Amino acid sequence: VTKRATQAVIQTQANWGAIERVEKGKRLVRLQPRSLKNDKRVAWLVEAALHYQGKAISLATLQSLAVIYPFMLDRQLGYLMSNSPMLEVRSEGPSHQFVVLRSAI
Repeated sequence: VTKRATQAVIQTQANWGAIERVEKGKRLVRLQPRSLKNDKRVAWLVEAALHYQGKAISLATLQSLAVIYPFMLDRQLGYLMSNSPMLEVRSEGPSHQFVVLRSAI
């Protein structure tokens, strides 16, 4: 059961274009992350990550979270998050910003 479930996850990742099977399927290669250009989709993905984490997330580390895989957030996240009705950007000191769900306030 575990082997079939693992193969299903790997096949899903391959279908998404996140990985590629090489050497006749013996090795897996991680492909370049997909860039999200739609602001609403980026905000939705960040909101989902916040629900998953259950706490505020630093803007500096948001792009490197494992739950964001296989996507790349190459937008101005601070500005984008501040325009979202579901998210709020807070500052803690001059250089530390984090994003939180408005419903958690």
